[in-house]
Amino acid sequence: MNQEQRLVTQLAQLKNILEDAKAILEWHKLKVFEKSSNPSLKVFLQDDTFQQLTDEQAAFQMLWARTSTLLKDKTIKLSQDKRNEFRKELNKLSLQFYYLGSDVRIY
Repeated sequence: MNQEQRLVTQLAQLKNILEDAKAILEWHKLKVFEKSSNPSLKVFLQDDTFQQLTDEQAAFQMLWARTSTLLKDKTIKLSQDKRNEFRKELNKLSLQFYYLGSDVRIY
C-alpha cells in the first residue's frame, strides 16, 4: 500500500470511529428517554457510555496523530493540492469529533 492509499484508509478509519461515537451517543439518548418515560422499569441497565466514548476518543486521537504525522512527511510524493485536501478532511473530522453531541455542525 502506498502512502496516499494509507492516508485514504486512515481517513476512512477516522470516519468510522466518528460514526461509532455518534451511535454510542444515540443509544445513550435512547436509554435516557426510555428511563424517563418508564421510571418504574425494574431492569437495571449499566450505563457505560462514558467509557465507550473515552475509548473512541483515544482511538480517534491516536489515529489522528499518525495521520497528521504522515501528512507532514515531505518524502511522500503528493501534490500540494492533494496534501491540502487531506489536511482539510483531517481538520473537518477533528472538528466533527470535538463538537460531537452538540448542535454545532461541521461540513
